[in-house]
Amino acid sequence: MGIGNWELGIEFAFRRSLLITHYSLLITHYSLLIAHCLFREKGYISNMSD
Repeated sequence: MGIGNWELGIEFAFRRSLLITHYSLLITHYSLLIAHCLFREKGYISNMSD
């Protein structure tokens, strides 16, 4: 009986760490996007696409 609960706990911890990684990557991605847009508005980054 104890092994089943132990496996469930490992799976839960694994899924939770995956979720945390996923959301931290999302937050990093969007903050970089926002920072890029702000920098381009201020003129720090020259627009290479033109």
